[in-house]
Amino acid sequence: MRSTSTLCWPTPDGRAPRGPLVCAAIIILLLLASAPLAEMNPAKIVRSLDDMWDFACKLFAIPDWSYLPQLGVKLLETFEMAFLATLLATCISLPLAFFKKAPLPARQRSLLAVQPVEILGC
Repeated sequence: MRSTSTLCWPTPDGRAPRGPLVCAAIIILLLLASAPLAEMNPAKIVRSLDDMWDFACKLFAIPDWSYLPQLGVKLLETFEMAFLATLLATCISLPLAFFKKAPLPARQRSLLAVQPVEILGC
């Protein structure tokens, strides 16, 4: 069985909605109107399309992988430094945590305690 239905927009009249097209047109007009304020010259952009194409080609060029072994060594050195720094910080902080000062007396603790705040009579 063949379907004879045609594709149409999900609007009451079956046409494309005008809202997004009107918004896009307004945005484009505002951008064109603000171009002189931003000192943008559309002609200069068109003239420099060749330079932009060259930049894009160089941006996505295949990299030279010959330096990959050296990169791996440097990456391993970085991980070693991070591990040793964490280990040193742990070795310094653990004794300080266990041999901390005695607890504060009750009088000083009450001065540091947070008092509840009554909001809207609750």
